[in-house]
Amino acid sequence: MFRDMRRVDRDKGSLAGIEILKNSDVSFLSTISVDNGYPYALPMNHVFLDGNIYYHCSKKGHKIDNINENSKVCVSAVSYYEFVPDKFTVGYKSVVVFGNASIVEDEEEKRKVLKEVIKTYSTDYIEDGNKYIEKLFKITDIIKVVPEKISGKTSKE
Repeated sequence: MFRDMRRVDRDKGSLAGIEILKNSDVSFLSTISVDNGYPYALPMNHVFLDGNIYYHCSKKGHKIDNINENSKVCVSAVSYYEFVPDKFTVGYKSVVVFGNASIVEDEEEKRKVLKEVIKTYSTDYIEDGNKYIEKLFKITDIIKVVPEKISGKTSKE
């Protein structure tokens, strides 16, 4: 169903891919546009929780429309990137994930994800973050990506 990585010597597998994702602050969520069929990629903060990738966002917008029409998505992230000028290359750790996205409807799951977002990105502000969650809970959506294939890739180390 999915192509094998061309550079198999750099394929680090799904477990390494998960670690790369966990160590990335930003990932690109790519959907297929309902407007014209072109890919639509957005850099977003994510959390990896219970084997899934989650994003918090507004209840309306291009990505939500796209996911409601076609749940197939691709996520990519880089946790390390360094130019190696004398070797005419770069050092990197990256991950590509293919999966299906949906909007989380379960309030308990939604709240759990939002708390994980606060814990991940605002560690020193948990109490204020919990208040913030409650204040914006009804106008916030959570996108859940259930991975079908995860590929970690690194340059030669």
